[in-house]
Amino acid sequence: MLGKKKKRLGFSLVEVLIATFILFITIIGATKLVTYFGIYNKKREILSCLVNAATSGINSCKAGAPISTVNCNGLTIAVTIIGNCNPPLGTCSYITATASYGSENFSLENEVCNFD
Repeated sequence: MLGKKKKRLGFSLVEVLIATFILFITIIGATKLVTYFGIYNKKREILSCLVNAATSGINSCKAGAPISTVNCNGLTIAVTIIGNCNPPLGTCSYITATASYGSENFSLENEVCNFD
């Protein structure tokens, strides 16, 4: 009977520690990935709002009613128009619309003509 081995029941402490470590590393990686994509999506949303606001600024300038702010997805985007929105008859002028939110900026340039 001395040569018989006892049947093992359950896991050893080392096996449990290794499995816990692997699970811990996996959870940390998943958390970092979710956080990264959350930040990335927020930046994409802000950029999309900046582009829309600058485009709206140029269109409103061409329509003769320049705007100074645009609300987009709960964000208030500041719009600055540089240039002459109403050039003299028979001429054109370049305008630049800059949309700003926090430290993010986006500018568009376009030409406005008056041939009425």
